[in-house]
Amino acid sequence: MGLLAFAGLSAVLGLSDSDTAPSLSVQTYPESTDATEIAEHLELYEQERTKIAELSVALDENPVKPLVNLFDWMEEQDAKMTDPSLSVHSAESIVIQTSTFRSELEQSVADAQARRVNASGSVSEGIVDAAGNGFTDI
Repeated sequence: MGLLAFAGLSAVLGLSDSDTAPSLSVQTYPESTDATEIAEHLELYEQERTKIAELSVALDENPVKPLVNLFDWMEEQDAKMTDPSLSVHSAESIVIQTSTFRSELEQSVADAQARRVNASGSVSEGIVDAAGNGFTDI
């Protein structure tokens, strides 16, 4: 009985043969690298940037462009995404923020298209619609 107790205790404490005992330091799942995850986020970011560039065409030569689209912010995000010390968490956060920005820009463009029509027929609305191409409202 003492021998069985000793064998059980040695198995629990890891005193058994190292060839048959599983090693606690060996990982049994595939390891995901940060570089792979960052590359995936960079690809998503580029897709969002492409959509933003397409939407921004509606604002070309529009005097309200700086109010509608924060291009300085986008330039900062571009710089962050090319930083060699970019972490996975930062890349993911930037992609989420850029996606939100793109979504809001899509809504602004859609709203502007709806406002371009002088619904009331008033002179003041016509002037505002013409000046801001629908991106301003009274």
